[in-house]
Amino acid sequence: MNLFGTDGIRGEVDLRPCGTRQAIEALEDERRLTPSLAWLAGQAIARTLDREGAEVVIGWDNRPGNPALVQAVLDAFRTAGWAVVPLGECATPLVHHMVLERQGTA
Repeated sequence: MNLFGTDGIRGEVDLRPCGTRQAIEALEDERRLTPSLAWLAGQAIARTLDREGAEVVIGWDNRPGNPALVQAVLDAFRTAGWAVVPLGECATPLVHHMVLERQGTA
């Protein structure tokens, strides 16, 4: 299964608490996104990226459920030792601009 489409991981947000296995199964079986899955994805990306620059810029849109998903991703990157620059709600081009401006990793 390909988890990432052209616009990232897509699905309906489910804020109910769940474990790691349940989070993965929810995405695979029902295309549901949970904070647990967001944390796992954040950890995987944080461990895969080149640490040169060691800063990640994160922006998001105003879809329902995003605050919980974003917090999970922020926590995952911080747990992995990254400096995180949360931009808040913004357009995608601003994220790209800020990565270049700050010479961040991602």
